[in-house]
Amino acid sequence: MKRGAHYDIAVIGAGASGLLAAISAAQIGPGLRIVIVEKNSEPAKKLYATGNGRCNYMNRFVKPEDFRSAGTEGVPPHAKSLFSGSSAEKMIRFLRELGIEPREEEDGRLYPRSNQAADVVRALLTAVGNAGIEIVCGFDVREISQIEDSCKILSAERDYLYARRVVIATGGKAGIQYGCTGDGYKLAASFGHSVIKPIPALTQLVTRDDISMMVGARVRARIKLLGVMGYGSRLAAEDSGEVQFTRDSLSGICTFNVSRFLRYEEGVSYRAELDLMEEYSDQSVEELLTHRRAGFRNEPVPMLLTGLVPDRVASYISSRAGAKPGRLCASLESSDIKRIARLLKTLSFDITGTKSWKDAQVTCGGVSLSEVDPQSFASARSKYLYLAGELLDVDARCGGFNLSFAFASGMAAGMAAARSL
Repeated sequence: MKRGAHYDIAVIGAGASGLLAAISAAQIGPGLRIVIVEKNSEPAKKLYATGNGRCNYMNRFVKPEDFRSAGTEGVPPHAKSLFSGSSAEKMIRFLRELGIEPREEEDGRLYPRSNQAADVVRALLTAVGNAGIEIVCGFDVREISQIEDSCKILSAERDYLYARRVVIATGGKAGIQYGCTGDGYKLAASFGHSVIKPIPALTQLVTRDDISMMVGARVRARIKLLGVMGYGSRLAAEDSGEVQFTRDSLSGICTFNVSRFLRYEEGVSYRAELDLMEEYSDQSVEELLTHRRAGFRNEPVPMLLTGLVPDRVASYISSRAGAKPGRLCASLESSDIKRIARLLKTLSFDITGTKSWKDAQVTCGGVSLSEVDPQSFASARSKYLYLAGELLDVDARCGGFNLSFAFASGMAAGMAAARSL
């Protein structure tokens, strides 16, 4: 790229949404001059790491109701415009045409058939090259300004270029180690866009409780995230799945899914409750433990839970129930049984927050949807500007939904930008 070069469309960010925006724009306007600028030394750095290097790039069953917005009640209109009807299948076919052959796993999760994220990146970059789209890495955009009928895009190194249309697809702040530092929020704000405070989502819940006894243990549970206010509480979110215990946090997909609902408010603290025997009623758990007490009468109390939960969790519950080491099951009173049963059904932890941006998979919050057209993803603040992907105030649970939105919104923004020219 020559300093001061002129383009029809400039896409800021060479991630999932940015690459799809450029490819889609080139298909609509094959004669358009398109450039992608990326601050990292290589494109798609975060995409390489997605899904532990496997890349769960879409979900076959994606629908509008899978998405949420921190600043919008109900289903985000942008998700409705992207995923109504057969839109998901069309997106899957489009990606197949680019060379991304899907392999479906449980719950409709789509991975590349090779099971390698690198092949998804390779297919997208090949499509970029075939379309004659230029990629400029090491271009850290710091400022976008309108000049007559185009925009001047200035880098941190004072390099610059001009474009008649700009698509901001920089991503959010999740995965800071991949260069995701929220630069796009400042760029959007410079055009007058408002930003809903971004918070880490799809990440672990940090607890102040000492859970070191359970590190490495995994349990099947229903998790509830409760907002505690004074003497009352409200259910913020709940989900079922495998919960994993780390040194200081609760992990696992179901935990990730409720993490987006932890927003700091004055006077509100949070508590997580685990139901380790979701399919049993409170009464049936008591009856089960009472029956087992006779069979394990000469064994230490943790043995009462053998086969119900992992050994480390059994020891933790026994300790929280007040059973001293070496105490035998035969000595358990009815009140002890009730206490242990209650812990199996409502094992609670005080939550102090979530893990950092480095651990988060996605951003909750972002550019307000009220200022972005839900069909074209055009800015309501500038006719030259389009916004797509994780930069926007849209997020979803684990399972390929967030990348589905990144791809689909990038495609919509790129097509709209090209059509406007």
